[in-house]
Amino acid sequence: MKLSKIFIALALMLSAKAHAQKGTISVSVGNFKNNNGICWVCLYKTANGFPKDTSKAVKNQKVTIIENKVHVDFLNLPAGEYAVATYHDENADGKLNENFMGKPKEGTGVSKNAFHNFSAPGFDDNKFMLENNGRVNIEMKLRY
Repeated sequence: MKLSKIFIALALMLSAKAHAQKGTISVSVGNFKNNNGICWVCLYKTANGFPKDTSKAVKNQKVTIIENKVHVDFLNLPAGEYAVATYHDENADGKLNENFMGKPKEGTGVSKNAFHNFSAPGFDDNKFMLENNGRVNIEMKLRY
């Protein structure tokens, strides 16, 4: 009987410890040129798919734009490296529209606002660390 109580107590402590080590990434974007369409906010753990392929994101949220801004919280995340990409899907077609050269025709943003002039923003330039029990606040600016 005592052994089972000890086992239960140990399991509860380990569960509480694992849960306590989860963090939050809070993302704000505040410079939309209008409230048309929706905003996609995507969280990546690797360079695979960053910044354009939302299917490769570990989490993504579709958000309504209100007063030319959005706010998203990604909760209960394990510690580690992350990068965020967002885009203003003005026509709400579910994809980032680009011109014939691959340049976005809709507003885009990345977590450290580190853009390249002639290529897509890189994961390594925009990644950040989320610590155990941590909270990271990201303020992004869209580039149209």
